[in-house]
Order: sequence, then C-alpha cells, then structure tokens
Amino acid sequence: MKSKIILLLIFTSLELFSQSVVDIKHKYESFEYRQVIDFTNNLLLSDTSLTKNDFIELHKMKAISYFSLAESDSARYVFIEILKMDPEFSLDPIRTSPKILVFFNGIKDEFNEILSSAKLAEAEERTIIPSEIEVFDHDRFSNSLIRSTVLPGWGHLFADENTAGLILTSAGTLNLGTLVYFIIDSDKKHNNYLNETDVTKISDKYNKYNTSYKIRNILIASYAAIWLYSQIDLIFYSHDIFTSKIKPTFAITETQNSTKLNFSFQIFF
Repeated sequence: MKSKIILLLIFTSLELFSQSVVDIKHKYESFEYRQVIDFTNNLLLSDTSLTKNDFIELHKMKAISYFSLAESDSARYVFIEILKMDPEFSLDPIRTSPKILVFFNGIKDEFNEILSSAKLAEAEERTIIPSEIEVFDHDRFSNSLIRSTVLPGWGHLFADENTAGLILTSAGTLNLGTLVYFIIDSDKKHNNYLNETDVTKISDKYNKYNTSYKIRNILIASYAAIWLYSQIDLIFYSHDIFTSKIKPTFAITETQNSTKLNFSFQIFF
C-alpha cells in the first residue's frame, strides 16, 4: 500500500511538473512575463527534483521576463544564479534580443572577472565568489524582512519592489494612523460613558463608545491582514533571494488507520 502511494505521488508530480513547464513556456512565448515569473517562482518553491537543465531553462525565462519588464536588478540576480550553476552558460544570439545579450554578457564578464581575481585553488574559486554574492543576498534578505515586520511594505521598498512597497506602505500607514486615533477615541468615549450621571445621556454616550470601539476592532483586524499579506508576499512572491532562503519539506506519515501528508517550510536568515 505504501509503495503504491509513493509511486502515485511520483507519477503525479512528474505530470504536474511537465505541465507546469509547458505552461511557463507558453506564457513566455505569449509575452506574459509577469505570469512567467510567478509560475516559475511557484514551481521552484514546490519542486525539489529539478535537474540542472530544468533550473537553467526556468531561470533563463524568468531573467528575460524581468528584463522585459524593466526590472534589471531582478534580472541580474537571476542571471547570476544561472552562472553559479554554469559559469560557461551563454544565451542564443539568434533567439535573444541584442539588448538582453549586451546586458547578460556584461554580467557574465563581471562574474568571470571576480572568479579570475580570486585565483587561489580551484576548490576555493567555486566557493569564495558565490559566498560573496550570498553575503550580499543574505544582508538584503535579513534587512528586508526586519523592515517588513516593523511596517508592511517597508521591506518591499528595501528590496526594490517599489509598486507593492508603495501600496502596502500607504495602506499600512493610513490604517495604523487611523487605528491609533480610534484607540484614543474609544478610550475617551468609554470614560465619558462610565462617568456620565445623567440617565438621559447614558444611552447616547454608550452608542458613541460602542461605535468607536467597533471601528477600532475592525481597524485592528484590517491592519493584521495587511501585515500578514505583506510578509507572505515578500517571502514567497517578491524576489529570488527570498525564495532561495525557503526550504519546503514534504513528508508522508502512515499509521494503521490513516496516511497523512505533512508540509512545512524553514526560513534561513
């Protein structure tokens, strides 16, 4: 029974992976670059069995998509990830835009210069240079995440996700400012209600307090929702350096009466 379940999961995963790659290529050929990025991020996050060629092909489409959307910093990071895997990687000059070729070749030249300047031992060459890039990525990841926990959208702005950052920062700041006002207002009206001695005014004071109290609670819930969405969007959908820091884990637990599929993930600071 257990072996059948495992085989079924393997075949299902292969079918879904194949279909996902086909979907991504179709989106890429249709110039739907934002969806290419989103689909690729989801696939890289959920599939741990990617081959080297799969990794490079998916990242190539994602890097070109970023460049086509005028997000050159993100495109640069993705091309660096490809060069970490294969320093000899080159784009097809026939099927690639001259602007993209110039952009990529500049990154590759810079990458190779760093490798050449580190001429120690061959083993050190393969670890020192990626670690220099990873130190920068690690610092960017940690600082973005810390800022995001302080104020929704701040981490996005630090990670150069300006559109999402401006929207979330504006929404979070407006919500938080209004929340502070109604916390003070509801507390003031609560005291007014408790201190009221005129029977004819007690009901009116209570209604004012109750309205302010309910608005305060709604604002607390809405700020919590904005804050939570901001963290999820930053970690899972914002940037390659974030998805690379996440390690998803799937596990099958079989007992006498049931089979459970467990999913968890770790975030590496």
